[in-house]
Amino acid sequence: MTYTGGEYSLEDLFRQLEKQARSENVSNYEEYIDLVDNIIEEKKSYGFLVDEEDLEQFKHDLELRWPEIEKHLLNA
Repeated sequence: MTYTGGEYSLEDLFRQLEKQARSENVSNYEEYIDLVDNIIEEKKSYGFLVDEEDLEQFKHDLELRWPEIEKHLLNA
C-alpha cells in the first residue's frame, strides 16, 4: 500500500477496501460497513489515521462508495 507521510488518503483506503472485500467475499452492505469500520480502526491503531482527522467523514465517504464495490464484486 502506498502512503505519504504515514497517512492514508481516502482513495488509498478505498482501494484497500475493494481488495479486502473481494478476498473476504463481502456480499452485502452490512458486511461492507463492518469492513469499513475494521479498516478505519486498524489504520487508527497503527497511527496511519489520527483522531484529529475527521474519521466519521472518512467512514461516511467510504460507505457511500458501496455501489462501486458491489459492481466490482459482481463482475469479479
